[in-house]
This record gives sequence, C-alpha cells and structure tokens, in this order.
Amino acid sequence: NQSDRLCGPMQEYIEKGGGSIVMNSPIKEIVTNDDGTVKHLLLRSGEKIVADEYVSAMPVDVVKRMIPEKWQQMPYFRQFDELE
Repeated sequence: NQSDRLCGPMQEYIEKGGGSIVMNSPIKEIVTNDDGTVKHLLLRSGEKIVADEYVSAMPVDVVKRMIPEKWQQMPYFRQFDELE
C-alpha cells in the first residue's frame, strides 16, 4: 500500500541509524523543560519516552490539543489556529 511504500523506507533509515519507532502509543502529555525544550513524552500507559528527536503523525486536531501551554503563543504553533 501507499503508506507502506512511503513510511517503510523512513522507518528503515531511522532504525539503521540506531533510532526506534513507537507507534500506537497514545500520548498523554508533551513534558517540557524550563527552557521550553521537550523533556519527554508521557504516554497514557505512564511510560516516558526520552529521545533526541521526536516525529509526530498525529492528526492536526489532536496536535492542537497536545501543544504545551508554553508553546501556544509561539508564531510557529500559532499557525495551527488556521488549520481545521
């Protein structure tokens, strides 16, 4: 399928570089450090995901609800207000 043809090579590239892919693991909260950087992702299961980089495939409406309060006024994230 089209999704596998697109996502498969990306997953292979990430895993080849020592990264990992976490799927079907609902996020409860994006936890930030005092400087606004991501400290970790807190999953609904209680598990914490700590990484150097994070990539999200969440639908826009979900992302809009998940944005940490400190990020909501940043120009980049304000653009989400225009998306449905």
